[in-house]
Amino acid sequence: MGRLLLLAVWLLGTPVWSGEALASEEANARLSEDPRLQKPVTLQLPSALLEEVAQALGEQTGVPFTVAPALSEEKATVLVKAKPAWQVLEKLTVLLELRCERQGEGYYLSPDLAALQRERAALEWERQALRREAEKMLREWAQFAREDYL
Repeated sequence: MGRLLLLAVWLLGTPVWSGEALASEEANARLSEDPRLQKPVTLQLPSALLEEVAQALGEQTGVPFTVAPALSEEKATVLVKAKPAWQVLEKLTVLLELRCERQGEGYYLSPDLAALQRERAALEWERQALRREAEKMLREWAQFAREDYL
């Protein structure tokens, strides 16, 4: 994966989002119902590994977070000031298309399988489109070469 994503910027209590997606209401409700995630957090993490973001959230809330190995290279920029941890976590899961599941006393962050399938399908479509374009160009060049030597 290894994408760098601008996750969120909260300046003076005003959230700024680019292309916010809708998250599962059920998942969001579960996060907002955990009293430990009501604690306000302040994070200044430019271009941080997701593991670092999870560790910082854990340090400020006392809630252990574990990140799936598949997300080891995933990066995010998180700049928040005095926002409830559940809101930060909610935006993280929505914008990075992650699953956040209870695991013991903490939470486990993993890739959303449906999102991975959509990403793979989009990459395959792009690969096929590039191949069609290259084949078209080769046919045109072959035609030009035949015309030049006839």
